[in-house]
Amino acid sequence: MKLCTETITLHIPSLNYDSLDDCTPVTVSGVSWFRENISSVTEHGLKSADKITIRIPAGVFPEDVCLTKGMEISHGDETVTVLSWTDNRRSGMRAAHVKVVCA
Repeated sequence: MKLCTETITLHIPSLNYDSLDDCTPVTVSGVSWFRENISSVTEHGLKSADKITIRIPAGVFPEDVCLTKGMEISHGDETVTVLSWTDNRRSGMRAAHVKVVCA
């Protein structure tokens, strides 16, 4: 997979139900980070938001990590929230990866 030069930190929620702020940071290097602006016109005017697509190659994806909606991912000074993810590691593609969509 091309352009996988970025480093991210996955903030894995802990199973400590006494505190919602406990997370285990897991650093992953060799990922792709792509930002695009999504906009639409509604009856209330122009609405705009950033959509971040992260592709994590199968070879660098931590095997013991389970992605969940709402978890946070950091990239430099920016932290985004996972909206959805697709596991393409077993698809038979040469560029097997996990695709994560964030906002």
